[in-house]
Amino acid sequence: MVRWKQLVAVALSGGFIAAANAQELKIGLSAEPSSIDPHFHNLAPNTSMMKHIFDTLLEQDEQQRIKLRLALAWRTLDDTTWEFKLRPGVKFTDGSDFTANDVIYSFCRVPQIENSPSSLAINVRAITGMAAPDPSTLVVTTAQAHPLLPSEMSTIGILSAKANGAGAVTFDRQACKGVGTYPKTEAFNSGEAAIGTGPFKLVREPGRSSSSATPKATASSWSATKASGAKSRSGSASFFAPSPAAARASPRCSRATST
Repeated sequence: MVRWKQLVAVALSGGFIAAANAQELKIGLSAEPSSIDPHFHNLAPNTSMMKHIFDTLLEQDEQQRIKLRLALAWRTLDDTTWEFKLRPGVKFTDGSDFTANDVIYSFCRVPQIENSPSSLAINVRAITGMAAPDPSTLVVTTAQAHPLLPSEMSTIGILSAKANGAGAVTFDRQACKGVGTYPKTEAFNSGEAAIGTGPFKLVREPGRSSSSATPKATASSWSATKASGAKSRSGSASFFAPSPAAARASPRCSRATST
């Protein structure tokens, strides 16, 4: 089993890492994510983790107001058609460019997840069509007027189509074309498929098992740059957390130099 109590600490510590620059924050938690796969489980700890490794087109703040993430703007063209303009210059941690094709690929994968305890498919169910007129434009259609679409789109983490072997993706509610073979949830848990545009990536360390990965800050993340106010951010950190009972008994934060 993946060492979630190491990995989930990053979900609470991104801001501290940015400020401290190469500091390590150790946190005790009462809950842990069930997977690193952003589409596997609609669960609060999973969502917290997702936001540090992957991005969404939109997000909701603490008052559930819609905010921009990978989308720069959106508008309705008619009652059932939405146009999203995407943020330029964003790259995944493997160096590939973020485009509208990645969004289509990600939304196609969501209903195909195996053994999901609580599926995110309900949040893509209203979509009847997705198209990319150009790499920075996404057009989404629904069968009828659906004002909840921006809220629902804020829950879907965006994957790299290229990194996962997909080509140009054609949306189809039954079975999208050009997607290749979707990565299994286990590939995210090992870090192999955990390729996003967020401020952290998962790195497997030499000599350690494939089920253990370490969160590492990315120097090129657009969100890391925006959050820190700097041109770039780099460094690495590893985390651990004691059992929930131990955390409640003796909550503490300790620093350690990381390489």
